[in-house]
Amino acid sequence: MDPHRTRKKNQSIQKVLSDLVQTAVKDPRVGMVSINSVDLNRDHSVAQVFFSVLGDEEEEKATTFKGLKKARGYLQGRIARTLGLRHVPELRFVYDDAIVRGIELDQVFDGMADKGEFLTEDQKKKALTLEDLEPPSELIRGLREASSLWIVPHHNPDPDAMGSALALGEALRLMGRTVRVLGYEDPPVSLTDMPGFSKVSISPDPDKLFREDEPDALVLVDCHRTDRTGSLVDTLDRFETRWCVDHHLVSGRNAPEKGWVEDRACSACTLIHQVIETLGQGDDEYQDDPFDLTLDMATNIYAGLVTDTGGFRFSSTMPLSFDLAARLSTQGVDTGLVARKTLYRNRPQGMALLQRVLETFEYHAG
Repeated sequence: MDPHRTRKKNQSIQKVLSDLVQTAVKDPRVGMVSINSVDLNRDHSVAQVFFSVLGDEEEEKATTFKGLKKARGYLQGRIARTLGLRHVPELRFVYDDAIVRGIELDQVFDGMADKGEFLTEDQKKKALTLEDLEPPSELIRGLREASSLWIVPHHNPDPDAMGSALALGEALRLMGRTVRVLGYEDPPVSLTDMPGFSKVSISPDPDKLFREDEPDALVLVDCHRTDRTGSLVDTLDRFETRWCVDHHLVSGRNAPEKGWVEDRACSACTLIHQVIETLGQGDDEYQDDPFDLTLDMATNIYAGLVTDTGGFRFSSTMPLSFDLAARLSTQGVDTGLVARKTLYRNRPQGMALLQRVLETFEYHAG
C-alpha cells in the first residue's frame, strides 16, 4: 500500500471515530475517551485504535474498553458509510498510556528545569543565590564538636584567606571555643589593618604551639590541602581531625581535606559567611547560643569579597556577590575604606618596581 494513502486513511478514520465516540455512542461505559491515533496494517484489513481515558483508575480503563468493544460493529458500519469504504477494517482497541507517560515526563522535565538543569553555566551562575550555598551538615557538626581549633589560611595569604580565618575565628570564640589563627612571616601589607590581625600567631616554631594548645581540630580556609601551608605542613599533618573551606581546587599530590569545596562561590569569604550564619542559629544539643554577625566579622568578609572579585570587576563576580556586599554594608562596613586598604595599598618597593615597568610602556595603534 502507498504509505501516503495509508497515513491519510489513518487520519480520516481517527477523525470519524473521535466524532462518533463523543456524539453517537450512547453506552454509558464510554465516557471521556480520546482517540489518540489509528494504525492500519499492510492490507488495511485491521486498524489498531489507540485510546486513552480521562483518569487513571484501572477499573475505569477496563470498563471503557468493554464499552468500545461492544460498540465496535456499530462504529465499523458508521465508518464505512461516512468514508464510503467498500471494505471496512476491523477495529481493535488498544489502551494508549502515551499521554500519561508524556504528562509524567513533562513533570520530570519541569522538575529538572526548576533545578536549573537546562541552564547554561553562565545562566546558572547568574541565578545562584546565597541561600543556594548551604554548608555541609558534617562540617557544621564538626565545628560544633571541637573545643580547641586552629584556623589556617594558605601560604602567602591574601585578604580572602586571612579575612576568612579571622571572621570564622571570631565566630567560634563567641561560641566558647578556644581558637588560634595562624599566619606567616612577612605578611602582605593589605592584611595588617584587618580587624583581629594583631592576634594572629606567627611563630617560627609551630610544633611548640601545637604542644601548648593541644588543639583537636584544624580548619583550612581558602585552602583544601596542608601542603599549601608552606612551613606549617608537618605540624598540621599531625591533626587527626582536619576540615577545609575553599572555593577552588588546585592540583597537587594530596587529596582535598573533608569539608566544603564549592567552586560556584566567588570567594572563600562568601562560604565563610554562610558557615557563620548557620553557626549563628545556635544549637541546643551542643548548648550553643545564637549570635549575630559582628562588624569585625563583616569587615573581614567584605575584604575577602572585594579582593577576590577584583573590586567586582573579575568574571567571578555574580549577582550574589552584590547581594552579600549589600548585606555586609548594612552591618556598617566602611566599604570604601576596606577597598582602599586592600586593593590600592602597596609597599614602597612595589611602587618602585611598578614605576620601572611603566617607563618601558609603548603605545601602539593609538
